[in-house]
Amino acid sequence: MSRRSIRGLAVLAAAAVMATVPAAASGQPKSEDAGSATAPVADLVADRIGGLGLADYRDVFGGLRVESPTAVTVYARDTGRAQELVAAARKDLPDGVGAEVAVDVRSSPFTRAELHDARTALWKHDNDKAYFAIQVPAQADRLIVHVADPGAVASALSARPVVELAHGITTRDVEFTKGERPVNTSRVDDSAPYKGGIPLEEYWYWDYICTSSFGARNSSGAEFLMTAQHCFDSGDGVYDHADDYLGDVAFTNVYLDTAAIATDAGSGVYIDSVNQRSYNRAAYSWNGQTVCQSGYTSNKVCNIVVWADSIEWQDEDGQVRWGVAGSAGVGVATACPGDSGGPVWTITTTSATESRGITSAGGVAVGNCFQDAYWTETVSILNAHGLTLLTS
Repeated sequence: MSRRSIRGLAVLAAAAVMATVPAAASGQPKSEDAGSATAPVADLVADRIGGLGLADYRDVFGGLRVESPTAVTVYARDTGRAQELVAAARKDLPDGVGAEVAVDVRSSPFTRAELHDARTALWKHDNDKAYFAIQVPAQADRLIVHVADPGAVASALSARPVVELAHGITTRDVEFTKGERPVNTSRVDDSAPYKGGIPLEEYWYWDYICTSSFGARNSSGAEFLMTAQHCFDSGDGVYDHADDYLGDVAFTNVYLDTAAIATDAGSGVYIDSVNQRSYNRAAYSWNGQTVCQSGYTSNKVCNIVVWADSIEWQDEDGQVRWGVAGSAGVGVATACPGDSGGPVWTITTTSATESRGITSAGGVAVGNCFQDAYWTETVSILNAHGLTLLTS
C-alpha cells in the first residue's frame, strides 16, 4: 500500500466538507451523557503541572494528586520552586481554564527522579523474587513494595545492614504492603477473544500502524474485529504488536472508514494501557456530549466534546468520510498517529460502556498529534453491514 496514512491517523485535507446526508444522527434518540468520560478541570491542571514537573522541574518535583474536580496537591522538595512550577503550568493553559482549581503545595523529602533511581537499586536486592511491584507515592517520601507477606519480607530486610540505595535514600525508606503479582494481559500481546484498543500491524511492518475498536457479529455468527479502512485493504493479513496473526480483512467501507478483520473477537475494550471494560451498547454522539478515545498511541483521552455530530471530510488520500468531530480543548492533543481505528467510547451515569465509534482522522496539529479528532459512528457501521455489537 502506498497511502501515507498507513501508520496512523489520516490527516484532514485543508477543507472539510460539511455533511449533506439523509437524516442520520439527528433522528436518533440521545443516549445518556457520561460524567465519567468528562475529565474534571483539575485533570488538565494536573497534566500541565506533571508534565513540567517531569521536565524542567525534575530536580524538585516529587509528585501530585488530584484531590477533587477542583483541587490538586503538589509535592516538591523545594516549595518555592514548586510555586514557580504551578504558575508556569497555569500560564500554559488557555486563558481562564483551571482558575477555579486550588493547588496546594507541600514539602517532600525526595524527588520523583531520585526515588526512581532508588527503585532501580532496590530491585537488585530482591534476591528471592518476592517483590511484586515497587510504587513511588505522590508524596515522594518512601518506596512502597507490594509483596505476599509484608511482615516476613520486612523482617528479612531489617536483619541486613542498612544500605543506601541512591541520593541518600536507604532501605529504611522502604515500606512493604500486601499485594499480588500482576498477570500479563497486554494490549501489545492480546489473546482471543480479541479486544478493542489493541495495536495492529501488517506482517512486513516492524511497528504498529493502527488500533482496533470493537468486536461485532453478523447474522451467520461470523465475528469481526473492527478498525479503520485507511489502515488496511481487503484481504490484508493483520497481526497484533507481538506478531501474532489475528486474521484477514474480510470487507471494508470507505465512507465509514471501516475494516472488518475476520477473527475471534470479544466484547472487551482497553480504555487505557491496563484497564479493560466490556461494551454494553452502542450509541450515536451528539453536539455538546463528551466521549473518550483510547487509541494505542494516546493511551486514553477523555473530555472530548463533540462539536459536529454530522460531518463529512476528505482525507489526504482524497477519500470522503462521514462521522463526528470533537476536541478535548484548544491546544490539547486529542488524537495522535496510530490511534486510527481505535475505540471512541463513553461510560453512562448507569455505568454502561457505550461504543461510539472508530477514530479516523485528526485536524489542527498539536506537536505530532491533533487538537481535533474525527470518528465514524458505531451505530452507522453496524447498520450498514447488518452487524451487532459484541456485548456482555
